[in-house]
Amino acid sequence: DVARFEEAVGWPTGAGLSPYRFDALVSFAFNVGEGAYKLSVKSLADQGNYTAAAVKMRLYNKATLNGVKQVLPVLEARRRRETKLLLLGVYK
Repeated sequence: DVARFEEAVGWPTGAGLSPYRFDALVSFAFNVGEGAYKLSVKSLADQGNYTAAAVKMRLYNKATLNGVKQVLPVLEARRRRETKLLLLGVYK
């Protein structure tokens, strides 16, 4: 399944990304979907504006439960890990 999201990010070239940035973006794309990735973060990452990309990524922390969009701590934690990886290269 992950190959599709690697391609969305830019595999095999990785658009000049370091391995940790590539990993962070693939994780994000895999979790939010290829369309959401391309609409929200791809252009910023392609421009090298990783801070702005991280800000956009952090917005994807909600899910609809019982018809109401709610911030989910598990999604906040996932976005925090992905953006930490994107900006700092930290895998934990």
